[in-house]
Amino acid sequence: MKKHIGVSSACELTKQEFACFAVALRLLAEEMELDGIIGDADRRVSIYFLDSGTITLTSTNPDSLGEQHAFILYHVDRWRIAPREDLQLITIMLEELCHGLYYIRNEAKVKLKVLEILRRNDPDVPLDVINGKYIRL
Repeated sequence: MKKHIGVSSACELTKQEFACFAVALRLLAEEMELDGIIGDADRRVSIYFLDSGTITLTSTNPDSLGEQHAFILYHVDRWRIAPREDLQLITIMLEELCHGLYYIRNEAKVKLKVLEILRRNDPDVPLDVINGKYIRL
């Protein structure tokens, strides 16, 4: 996955958050391998773990007249407001990774892709997608 992601963090992840991110990356890598897109150099995203709703971007190229970047923002401060189960964190992480690396913009469609990934790993995952929303079974 090194070819596909870059990671920066404005906060220290808990052991649970780090472990869930590792699971999300493993599941996504397996799915991308099955779909034949692992290693596709055009599929790249930068990931930022934020401890506030603010991010500052600074260009490192003084000659650039315009830039395009693909990035994912994980609002760690927001998900820490209420305790989250591992499945919730993995789902949150996978959904944004699928938006970024599968180019799925539609919320209902990305949830179905996440569910497909989760069910490939565990056919009994206690989630479903109904009317474009996750439903706990």
